[in-house]
Amino acid sequence: MKELKYPIKYAIMPMEEHIGWYPGLNQIEPEYGTVANIVSKCYVIKSQIEYLNDGNSKTQYGVVFPYNENQEKLVIPEYNIYGTCTNAIVVDQVFDTFESAKKIANKKNDRIVDKTIEKLPYDQDFASKIEELKRKHQETLNKYQKVEEAIEQATNNISITKTNNSTLEELVIKISESDFYNKIESILTPQEKEYLKSFIETKTSHAHTSEKPPVKRKI
Repeated sequence: MKELKYPIKYAIMPMEEHIGWYPGLNQIEPEYGTVANIVSKCYVIKSQIEYLNDGNSKTQYGVVFPYNENQEKLVIPEYNIYGTCTNAIVVDQVFDTFESAKKIANKKNDRIVDKTIEKLPYDQDFASKIEELKRKHQETLNKYQKVEEAIEQATNNISITKTNNSTLEELVIKISESDFYNKIESILTPQEKEYLKSFIETKTSHAHTSEKPPVKRKI
């Protein structure tokens, strides 16, 4: 199989089950909904920024999870003749670490049970109904916790693509350690070296202040 070079991140995978029925066009149709959210590595096949009229923006990602809840076989992105990925889902966030994704997944799971409680009729059995609902929800979470652990183990050999958050100083260090730039240094005159050194120091200082950078000088 051809090597896949998609970015790899963590994302939240919704687990859906049959939760009820609703009236369809001709008959009663089964209704499915998210009963738990787990964390899994994923292939990021697309990102899209939407700019809002209040000046803000939001980014959504198309992702493909390597395994489904059955962990039967490895899943890779699949495309139709129009170039559309047919097995991707859209998520609002991707993460560099399991722990950061897990925090959000836990909040989403808490919201599931909260929304269900909001629909309960308030009567003399209200408290007991809440306890029963929370018990069942926890059983569901426990079941999918095992799925989450199995998927994490199965994708142990897939490395996360880290986001580059290097500071300017870190980038300067990387550049200075590069063989390419060492070769450039060997052909610079002493005056050119001094100018570049002062220019980098000025740019580094500017990264920590709001002062305008000086006008570039010609060598």
